[in-house]
Formats: sequence, C-alpha cells, structure tokens
Amino acid sequence: MTVAPYTGDISRSPVGNATPANDLMNATAADLARLYLLVQRLLDAEVLSDADGAALRGAAEAARRSLEEGDAGAVRRHVEEVAHFTETLVRTAAIKPADGRAVLEVTGRLLTGN
Repeated sequence: MTVAPYTGDISRSPVGNATPANDLMNATAADLARLYLLVQRLLDAEVLSDADGAALRGAAEAARRSLEEGDAGAVRRHVEEVAHFTETLVRTAAIKPADGRAVLEVTGRLLTGN
C-alpha cells in the first residue's frame, strides 16, 4: 500500500489507511526516536507552543515505551495520537503545513508499514 506524502490536504490522512496493530511491531526504536526528534525540533524552532510540544512529545515517548513492552495496540494508539494532533495543529493554523509535514510523513509510514 502506498500513501502519498502529506500535502496539506487533511482528507488524505495516513490514519485512515492504517495497517493492523501488530504490523506496528515492525516499527523500530529508531523510527519512533525519529518521530520524537522531529517533535523536539519543532519545539526548539519555537514552532509549537510548550503545551502542544509536550503533548506531542509525550505521545511519541509513550509509543516508544509501548514498543519496548511489546504492546502493538498501544504503539498504534500513541502514533495515531501524534498524527491526529499534528493534523489538528495544521488544520487550525497553529503550525504551518510545512512544519507538520515531516511528522505526518513519519506517522504515515509507521501506521501503513511503508
């Protein structure tokens, strides 16, 4: 399954094309570390408010912990949380589409297995 890169069109969300939860066990700690790093970079660039950044960082960290615990369902929920929250930030113009694109591309790859 191929998912188009995020182009600012929320209707093309990767969350709707997600693969089953146990497929997320193929995600590596490096994939989730990259997601966390992207969120941190948005915070460092002062693109996100502290509260929004803390929420995204918390969900990304929870996904990593869930992977370590072998809980694919929780990994999926936390990655979806990051994707949905990022989509909301873009849709409400809290961040620019370009600023959310990398996060949405990583969450899309994690959720679709591509």
